[in-house]
Amino acid sequence: PLVITIDTLSPQRPTIDLLGVDDSGASDLDNVTRQADPVPLTITAEPGSRVFVKDGETVIDDFEMVGASMLFNHSFGDGEYKLSVESFDAAGNRSAQSEVLSLVIDRQAPAAPTAVDLLQSSDTFDNVAGLSGPRGTNSDDITRLSQPALFGLAEANAKVRVYANGALVGQGVVGSDESDTSLGGAIDDNIGIWEITTEPLADGVYAITVELEDLAGNTTLSQTLLTITIDTLSPQRPTI
Repeated sequence: PLVITIDTLSPQRPTIDLLGVDDSGASDLDNVTRQADPVPLTITAEPGSRVFVKDGETVIDDFEMVGASMLFNHSFGDGEYKLSVESFDAAGNRSAQSEVLSLVIDRQAPAAPTAVDLLQSSDTFDNVAGLSGPRGTNSDDITRLSQPALFGLAEANAKVRVYANGALVGQGVVGSDESDTSLGGAIDDNIGIWEITTEPLADGVYAITVELEDLAGNTTLSQTLLTITIDTLSPQRPTI
């Protein structure tokens, strides 16, 4: 006798995902990673089916599923990939395409921030009408505020940590790619503005350094970018 099997059903819809442990940076759900090659991805599909892994419409690998879940290891250069999976069973039925995995590989530390300075409102000075001679200006980085506000330009959406003489005194997030257009930046330059008000600082001179951490978790510690002076004390009472 001849035994045949009739199978007209499509295999289950496969899935592809980045391992949570490899999803580096602040979020383990954004599929942005600095993981070294080969990058492991989890694929689920019907056991015994033939799986085709695609980037966009380009097939980058195919293999037979052994079990319902397998690790797929592949080497990726830095960049963004639109990965999906389809599978074919022994009868040639084709599955629905998996949801697209938007995978971003970023192994490069962000560039050091630029234009780091006190906000004009924090670079204080008293402008007494009719007073001649040298006096404070709003560009000398001397302030009477114990919690001055600083700003700068850096990679859009990166975390920012501000250090004064090596101690962490403030942190925040760089604005979007559009936030620097008011300063003449391009919309697509991947640069944004950040502003951070420091924790209270005692009177003294402080070397300001800024650390950036991008979405993939790459960090850079810049050199000293600014020196500020905190002076909250009134001058001695004058005599005449």
